[in-house]
Amino acid sequence: AVGARSMPGKQMLDWQTLKEVAGEPPPRLFLQKERLFGEKHPWLRLWHDAAAWHPFANQVWLLIEEMRLPHVRSVVPLPQYQKPGERIPDEFQRIGGNVPAVQMAQQSGVKNVSFSPPLRESSAVGLCRKLNKLFPDHALMPRTPKRRAYAEALLEKYADLQNALYGVIGKGGLQAQSVYAAAMDEFDGALSASPRASLSLHSWGDDGDGVQELFGGSQDGPFLFGQRPCAVDVILLPLLERCEANVPHALSGNAPHLALDKWPSLARMQAAARTPGVSSYSELGTDAKTTIGIRLGVTGTRSDLPSPASINISRATAAAVAATLEARRDAAARLVANHAAVAGFASGGAGTGRLRGEPREKPSEKMILAVDAALQAVAQSMLSEVDGPQLQAFAAHAAANLSAAHGAGMMRHVSNALVFLAENVGVPRDMTAAPAQAFRIFLGLFAASLHVSAL
Repeated sequence: AVGARSMPGKQMLDWQTLKEVAGEPPPRLFLQKERLFGEKHPWLRLWHDAAAWHPFANQVWLLIEEMRLPHVRSVVPLPQYQKPGERIPDEFQRIGGNVPAVQMAQQSGVKNVSFSPPLRESSAVGLCRKLNKLFPDHALMPRTPKRRAYAEALLEKYADLQNALYGVIGKGGLQAQSVYAAAMDEFDGALSASPRASLSLHSWGDDGDGVQELFGGSQDGPFLFGQRPCAVDVILLPLLERCEANVPHALSGNAPHLALDKWPSLARMQAAARTPGVSSYSELGTDAKTTIGIRLGVTGTRSDLPSPASINISRATAAAVAATLEARRDAAARLVANHAAVAGFASGGAGTGRLRGEPREKPSEKMILAVDAALQAVAQSMLSEVDGPQLQAFAAHAAANLSAAHGAGMMRHVSNALVFLAENVGVPRDMTAAPAQAFRIFLGLFAASLHVSAL
């Protein structure tokens, strides 16, 4: 196999060689449909949306993962972002209900497992309480009475925060923003562990027993009860994605003064949960670009793609070099393994910048082949360990070669296709957040380089 360090320069590698360099994509929690945690059989089945973009379904999935409940998963494509050819499974239509849905396992015999009708609870908080009750040894709640009651009180207030968020992004005006800020203040105060907070553990009465693993120890740490996320933290995380992405965005909440960093304890908790190895959220959570893309797609809001001419090549090069090798290699391996489908999506798919249902020409085979060739250069650059000048020179050389091979006019289309792809890399559907961010940066660099080559 060709080593990553041998790739800088002008030699262009084919997909087969790139596959040898990249290796197989690392396994992902997102793709595992069975999680038994050492047990022989699942205890339940979870139905959730296929892209893991439904915030309430993701809350329940995170709860099940953090509780380490042996389970299997089945997915349902939601109409808002259903891929061509996808359909709702017949079994889900038979059982009725909506996602998220949880069914309890009913074992009959050694190998046969059937499932009950879905639990009646439909909200994430309701399912959280039900699962904590059914599996008390796995509950993400404190064991002491006062701490547990405190966590329950925060879960009770969650609906107020959720409603306040949707009031802001639903164009509720100044009154909605005031209600939202007050709700965020309460939760941020709780996470801060400050005794002066309006809803603090100190004022509630702390009977912690010192057992950190069971949420009875010090509150020092990013989560409500210290270093491990409890049920309150887990329920908050998918909602905070919407707070982070949708509230400040001009086409959604249009309230930049209410950006998430206004509440440092909530922002700190989200950042900690995104750290690999801290919790399953690092594998299953989404990121701001994906989240706002979902919102704009679901509401049918038109958004224009950035122009390749607006991308500063020097800044893009610096950002690309700053991306970790681990993130770059993860993104490259996934691109190499699925490059033909990625090229097809970049050339003619729907998403941010191309609304579903809008008429558009089917991309030609020549267009798809040209995009695939550009992605080949992107993959090679992500697998290379080079400095800024070397990377920028490689991108310029690759762009010049592509322009000579396919024509300057085609390169303008390819440049726009790379920008579209960068805006529509989905987390966690396609990859986790760090590889997705690296991939977007490299796509932007090559989109800008192709634009320059086509002038």
